[in-house]
Amino acid sequence: MTAKTADMTTKDFAASIGTDPKTLRKYLRDSTPRDLHPGKGSRWVLPGSKSEIAKHRRAFAKWQKDQADAAAERAAKAAKDADAALTEVEGLDEDPTETDEEVDQEVTETE
Repeated sequence: MTAKTADMTTKDFAASIGTDPKTLRKYLRDSTPRDLHPGKGSRWVLPGSKSEIAKHRRAFAKWQKDQADAAAERAAKAAKDADAALTEVEGLDEDPTETDEEVDQEVTETE
């Protein structure tokens, strides 16, 4: 007969895998099928066995790395898009070969 381990709250489980409860809940929502979520007003109840903790610790580390990679990818894309937009806007008003003196001279000639 196997000994049943006590279930853990998200606070205790988060401490055992080295994170905070809020981040643990995000991980659980991402890694658990929707029909197994506790539902509105209910709480996550997690098995407190050493093997479950070790399994989730490894999965959580992979999830964190994937989240960081995705965030870095989004930031790089946003920076690239912002740079492209800035270049596009700068190119509309100015001729890159024209100097300020030439522009000033054109303005005084037209007046």
